Amino acid sequence: MKRTLLSRKKISFTLPLIASVTILSLFSSCKEREEDPNETLSVAFTVQATPLVDINAVVTQVGTVQSTKFNVPGTTWSSEPQIVNSSVGAVHLAATGEGVDADSRLIVRIFVNGEQKAVDTAKGINLMAKTVVDFNK
Repeated sequence: MKRTLLSRKKISFTLPLIASVTILSLFSSCKEREEDPNETLSVAFTVQATPLVDINAVVTQVGTVQSTKFNVPGTTWSSEPQIVNSSVGAVHLAATGEGVDADSRLIVRIFVNGEQKAVDTAKGINLMAKTVVDFNK
């Protein structure tokens, strides 16, 4: 008799507990799902220099894919906008150049969806500017 009474108490406690957990699980699984964290972005790179500065090299990197341009003509360079998935992790831009005096400048910029996200300026004769946009932040 005592044994049956204990079994009923266990059942009367366990059954509502299982029902509660089941209902909570059902409601939590029905809530809205998050959007895909890997969004598609438009990325563009630009390099600008003051007059008479020679741009020696421009290096871009999207994820693990790197591209290098040497002896860039003129004092400006810009890439075509690229469609990039944020899952690439980061995009990088670096440029080197030779200035004519201490006031020579080399400016690198990264634009994401048309908005400037990163900029770096090098000043002097031996110029090197670099910047990065990290999508994992």
